[in-house]
Amino acid sequence: KPDEVENFCKLVRYEIKRYKKIQAEADIGHQYINRRFRIMVKTSAGMYGWTARQIEKNPMIVFEKKVKPNKWYVILSALKYAIFS
Repeated sequence: KPDEVENFCKLVRYEIKRYKKIQAEADIGHQYINRRFRIMVKTSAGMYGWTARQIEKNPMIVFEKKVKPNKWYVILSALKYAIFS
């Protein structure tokens, strides 16, 4: 079992690394999105990034609880993107 857990963690971290690379490429295109929609896109991307960081720290967390940012973090992030986008 320890090898299976270690292999699972390696796989998850590998996939998160791939996600981050793809997201970095997508971020370049955000400037071309209408500001009204860009706020939503950047907020969503930010929440996916937050989730990925939490799972990257401890991949086994996905078996323990639902990994998602709390409501206030989402609201504050959206406000930040509304002001600075």
